[in-house]
Amino acid sequence: MARNFIPGSDSLFDRWQNNLLTKVIAEATRFNIPASVLTTLIAKQTRWKHAYATIGDPATRTKITVKEKQLAREDYESALRSLIRSYLTYNPVITDSDRENLELPIHKTTRTRAPVATEPPWLKVNTNLLRYIRFDYGGTETSKIKPAGQHGIELIWEISKERPPHVRNFTHSVFDTHTPLVLEFDDENRGNILWYTARWVNTRGEKGPWGEIMSVIIP
Repeated sequence: MARNFIPGSDSLFDRWQNNLLTKVIAEATRFNIPASVLTTLIAKQTRWKHAYATIGDPATRTKITVKEKQLAREDYESALRSLIRSYLTYNPVITDSDRENLELPIHKTTRTRAPVATEPPWLKVNTNLLRYIRFDYGGTETSKIKPAGQHGIELIWEISKERPPHVRNFTHSVFDTHTPLVLEFDDENRGNILWYTARWVNTRGEKGPWGEIMSVIIP
C-alpha cells in the first residue's frame, strides 16, 4: 500500500484521522481489532488533538507547543499506519466499500501479468570497433526503453556464408537486460558474415516473436 495516502497538512490529517478512528471503533468487532489496540490509539489521538488545538490558539502557540504537535503527530501517525498494516489492509472481512468509507486505498489482490511482446526489439548495429559488434536495442528506433513487462532480449547468431533457413538453425544464443549488447570475435572471424535476430523475453520468461534475420560483416 502506498505510504502517501495519509494527508500531509495538519488540518486535512485531523479530519482524516477522526473519520478513520471513529469508523474503526464502530466496526471494531467486525474488523476483529483488539480493545487494547483501540485504547492505545485513543490515547495517542487525545495527545494529538490537544497539541493541535494548542498551536491553533495564538495565545498558546510557542516553539515548544509546535514541537509537541510535531511529536504527537509522528507518534499517532505511526500507530495509525501500524493499525492499517496489521488489521485493515489484508483483512478478509473488510470490503472495498469499507476502505472507501475509511478513506484508504483499495489495494490490488492480484499482480498484473507481464505481457508477452507482440513485436521484436528494434536493433541498431555498430561495427566501428575492431572485432566487436555492438547492438543497441529498445522498443522503437527513437527509444531504448524496454516495453512494459520485458526483462531483456535474447539474441541468436551464426557465422555462415549462407543465410540460415530458420531460427532453429542458429547455434549461438545470448541474453541481455541492458542495452547495448556487445559481441567480441577472434581475429580469424574478421570479414565473415554474421547472421542474427532477436526477440523480447518478459519477466515471466515468456518470449515474443523473432525479428527478421539480418546480417553484418564482422569487422
